[in-house]
Amino acid sequence: MKRKAAVIGAGGNIGIYVARELMRDYDVIPVFHSYVPSGLVGEFLNVADLDAVRRFVKSKKPKIVVNLAAIADPDVCEKNPELAKKVNVDGAHNLAKACDEVGAYFIHYSTDLVFDGKKGMYKESDPVNPLNVYAATKARSEEAVLAVTKNAAVLRTAIVFGKGAGKRKNFFEHVVACAREGRVQKLFTDQYRSFFYVEDSALAVRSLIENRSTGLYHLGGARRGRYEFTLKVLKDMRLPTGTMVGVSMDDVGSHALRPKDCSLDSSKLTRDTGFTVTPLPEAIEKFKVSLGFV
Repeated sequence: MKRKAAVIGAGGNIGIYVARELMRDYDVIPVFHSYVPSGLVGEFLNVADLDAVRRFVKSKKPKIVVNLAAIADPDVCEKNPELAKKVNVDGAHNLAKACDEVGAYFIHYSTDLVFDGKKGMYKESDPVNPLNVYAATKARSEEAVLAVTKNAAVLRTAIVFGKGAGKRKNFFEHVVACAREGRVQKLFTDQYRSFFYVEDSALAVRSLIENRSTGLYHLGGARRGRYEFTLKVLKDMRLPTGTMVGVSMDDVGSHALRPKDCSLDSSKLTRDTGFTVTPLPEAIEKFKVSLGFV
């Protein structure tokens, strides 16, 4: 009999890939807040409600729980800090507590944005210094999870590229549409991230599960500038880049401050599990195929 794995936030751009990947070998319970991607059927859960979370875990009896539920838009969190805390901090705490009570293995997603961007190539041992409400709630969620259960991994991930879950276009789908349609898109020339392909996020989760890894882990690709990286993706997909405009982060206003260089050192994950991200040329080709550019 296959072991049960619950994927909380299976309707998101990464959660859908995690759910589909684990379905290969596990009895997966996709869990949604509202949006349900085509082809998935599952449960609905308010992670901010501890009693509801406990009932879910005790009734469904998953051996593995992966949490991707979050309010992840920094500007939305800045305007709604209490809601961000309820979902991002309390939700993570509730899931970790419920998992600890039944002995389930827990993986909690966090973000590279917990760092202030002054250094880059951050390791798990580097101190966090969040610049906005979203990042602060994710930093607090990490602490909450690791304080409640020892049978857990916290996965800080860099920004992914790839086809989304279908609710709305993600950043890279939007950029591709702009390039094809000749629309202007501004891109930061002074922001650095560790971009990697979205399917690799799901494969990294599998590696953590198979190795029963616990503690903090970073997941990302090589350090690249957003402008440089986006142009490479478009060129490799044989799309025009003339409407892509480079701008400084200092010249674009937003509600939430964002770090300039929150690139991640993912060597610990590779050491402990053997996992490495897909080489960039292969990843871009996969993205191209997923969008029907064949």
